[in-house]
Amino acid sequence: MIPYSLHPPTNEDIFEDLCLALLKQHWSKPRLERFGKRGEEQHGIDILDVGGGLPLYAAQCKLKGALKTLPPAEIKAEVEKVKSFRPKVNYFAILTTGKASTASQRTIQEINRQHKQDGLFEVDLFTWNRIEELIRRYPDVEQQFFGGIPYQTANRIERKVDQLYPQIETLGARIGRGAIDVEIDEARDYVNTRESLLAVLLLNRIERTRGDELSERQRFRSCLPEPG
Repeated sequence: MIPYSLHPPTNEDIFEDLCLALLKQHWSKPRLERFGKRGEEQHGIDILDVGGGLPLYAAQCKLKGALKTLPPAEIKAEVEKVKSFRPKVNYFAILTTGKASTASQRTIQEINRQHKQDGLFEVDLFTWNRIEELIRRYPDVEQQFFGGIPYQTANRIERKVDQLYPQIETLGARIGRGAIDVEIDEARDYVNTRESLLAVLLLNRIERTRGDELSERQRFRSCLPEPG
């Protein structure tokens, strides 16, 4: 199944909330919190682990246009701010709605090489593509911020449909009824048993693969629109 795209937030507060929910799970840090507020001295930190454990994790959230990248100078400036934070940060991530670039990746690599020599914190960069991949690992986060069917659930249903489809066609041929009618009946059965998501996917499969063959009665039974 080809993953559908998740559109990044356009509001800074919502993006920070998304990053917080995601990092709590990805880092297994339940005591992560949003740190400070705009106008206060934050030392480049938007999200901080206040649990008191080590290593100390922190993050910065950068809202950018979908086609924008994070310039190396901006990355370096944010990292420089974190150096003055006390207690010392051990791991610092920058999360952005922007896209990846070779310049930003090389900058992160150079910073980490220097920080390793100087005994400073590790820096990581999460561009939107990487954030999107992480969101798909945590269906509750995806559901909370994007709604709809989580990707993992949709993927499981699609695989189930793929397994059922040949059986439905074989059944139609064996009992001498039109295969399309049998497929529609199968979808209706799933509606009756409250497997509505599976029913929708079966009906959509009929439309994609057999739409030109449907009679008016079959189109009415499947509630499919007239072809455009």
